[in-house]
Amino acid sequence: MQRRWKRTVIVATLALLGGGGCRLISGRDDLRPHSIGTGGSGQGGAAGGTAGGGVGGAGGGSGGQGGAAGAGACGTVDVLGDALAAGIADNTWYVETAGTAAGTVTEDSGGIVIALAADHADDVYVGLTSYRYYDLRGSRLFVRVPQMVSTATTAEAALRVSVSSYLYAEVHQKHGEIHYVTRSPSGVTSELASHSYSPAADLWWSIREDGGELVFETSADGASWTNAYSYGLPASFTAQSLRVGLLAHEPDAVATPGAVKFVDLNHGVAPGRWCPVGSLHDDFDGFSGPWPDALSTWPDPAWRRGYGNGQCTIAEQDGVLSFVGTGPNQECDVSASHSFDLTGSSVIVAIPNLKAALDADPAAEAALILSLEPTEFYQLHNVLSIGLKQGVLHASHLVGGASADLGTAPLDSDPAWLRIRESGGTVTFDASPDGANWSEVASETAPFAVTALNVELHLGQGGALGSTVSFDKVNLPP
Repeated sequence: MQRRWKRTVIVATLALLGGGGCRLISGRDDLRPHSIGTGGSGQGGAAGGTAGGGVGGAGGGSGGQGGAAGAGACGTVDVLGDALAAGIADNTWYVETAGTAAGTVTEDSGGIVIALAADHADDVYVGLTSYRYYDLRGSRLFVRVPQMVSTATTAEAALRVSVSSYLYAEVHQKHGEIHYVTRSPSGVTSELASHSYSPAADLWWSIREDGGELVFETSADGASWTNAYSYGLPASFTAQSLRVGLLAHEPDAVATPGAVKFVDLNHGVAPGRWCPVGSLHDDFDGFSGPWPDALSTWPDPAWRRGYGNGQCTIAEQDGVLSFVGTGPNQECDVSASHSFDLTGSSVIVAIPNLKAALDADPAAEAALILSLEPTEFYQLHNVLSIGLKQGVLHASHLVGGASADLGTAPLDSDPAWLRIRESGGTVTFDASPDGANWSEVASETAPFAVTALNVELHLGQGGALGSTVSFDKVNLPP
């Protein structure tokens, strides 16, 4: 069941770095669910880890900036909570369709109803997919399905977790049977198991990860679960970084395919939280070679390749992540798979050759960006950014689609370290020549909520020359 989707989103133009460019966009070493302890002194440390000058204690003890107070795992599917009850017109979901007038998605009594179009000549799909990626390890994703598409037809309804459109696992009902299937990076769809569908016994559907295995379960009451099938996850299926889908599919022309209702997603589970942004660490030395466009062969589950126009290559080698431009008017981005919480935390990146690369192409720009919109938005509306353009460091923001330059500073030599941090409701943009001695470029009262932001590394080409900009040491000391 291969699915190629069209996203339905509302977009706005984004101008960054002093208003000089249009930004369009669609995330390793440590992306485990973190047990967050009390944040201590020191810059950049996450509880249970080391970053910048702060050192986190084992098991969530005292950490530097980036170790926010709290208990339990972060970044898991629990962050969704009962996301359907909040409605679908926010940054959690987007509507995906394949086929003209494939069907509709509507809100209904704390859930959603997906109705397939009748007598459709095409192979059609419609449903919701999460913008963000979640960690399923040690967690359960579940939903109640009180209304089903016609069980007398080939219409399908599915709960899915996906690495990409080409690599996923799902439970779906089709023609009166429950099927448990996977799709491999090579495009092979495999049915793992199936059984007769009972609207009462199979009222609730669940997918969870346990010790490296993916477990499919159903339940009559959402409390006592029947294990339908479990299997060991292959290395390509990274349970730490998955999207969630609620879908309907009709491969044939059917007069009455019906509709499916999903409700009570993760019902009763206390809403989780995103990890502090200081807990994202990468020295870019775990892989050597180009990063491909195809997510089915993506080398690093912590990152996703974002928007690009095909004229830029991204490669990880010699301990850096290099963006290599080959011509004018290009944009290259890599975004962290998960969202992160900036509250009381910071994100730092080193760019060893920032000044030299952009001196060679004065119209180019490179930046560290935090966006409120998820990484799969085609265009962004709310952004915090610090980067270099035309030889000058710019701190800027985009709020509701309106850009503003907050402050500037010269960049006299390489390397450059960039930092965005939050403390007491104030966001501060800093720069450093060595990752130890910092100077403030600008600060402002946080212009929007900073508890679920997306980290992006960006190169924009403006001139005829191609630039090479290298990123390194995300939240790591010099």
